[in-house]
Amino acid sequence: MSELSRIPRNLNYAVLPIEGYEIASWCPAPDGKEPATMVVIELRIKGNEMPLLLRLKSRRAAQEMLDGLTFHMNDVWPEGERR
Repeated sequence: MSELSRIPRNLNYAVLPIEGYEIASWCPAPDGKEPATMVVIELRIKGNEMPLLLRLKSRRAAQEMLDGLTFHMNDVWPEGERR
């Protein structure tokens, strides 16, 4: 994971219009009866039938995602500005 910072980056990239998302535990069995092996974030993109899946394959990967989101959430919306 890259260092957490507020340094602006080059914004010359494609922006995917996200219509919604779902976070789920994923298991390899089609019936869902085996133990889960990863956390999946499904991003539904406007105009695409196929969602984009972000697969977090370890507790460490999931924790790094949470830590990054928490850091930037607190930067953008400080504790005193909770809605």
